[in-house]
Amino acid sequence: MERHELWLYKAEGDLALAIEALAIPNEKIRDAAIYHTQQAAEKALKAFLVFKREPLLRTHDLEDLLWICMKHDISFNYLFRFAAQLNPLIMEYRYPLEDFDEPQTPLPEELREAIEAATEVFKFVVDMIATDSVSSKK
Repeated sequence: MERHELWLYKAEGDLALAIEALAIPNEKIRDAAIYHTQQAAEKALKAFLVFKREPLLRTHDLEDLLWICMKHDISFNYLFRFAAQLNPLIMEYRYPLEDFDEPQTPLPEELREAIEAATEVFKFVVDMIATDSVSSKK
């Protein structure tokens, strides 16, 4: 398996976990699963950067990663709206928030929307890598 494929494998696992969690009526599982939607998008973008032989930043910020991806293809700007949706999930549900006495857990619809956003990022990256692989073989 190529190195970028390993990153996609991990991204797909995060996405699969979130999708499976959606079917389980347990807010603690949703709470943990929503973080994995952001992780799926992050690992997908890092897969593209590995494919392009870019050095990887130690960051979870999807927008930072997108700026680097855009050096290779401007069409990555399409993903900024999904990055803005997913970036807060790095912290929002992962840790207890100072201002709340009760756990903040995502609603099923919030998890569904995060899954849709992460899926868009994942599919976009897979398509970009496939397109680039085909054009480089010509």
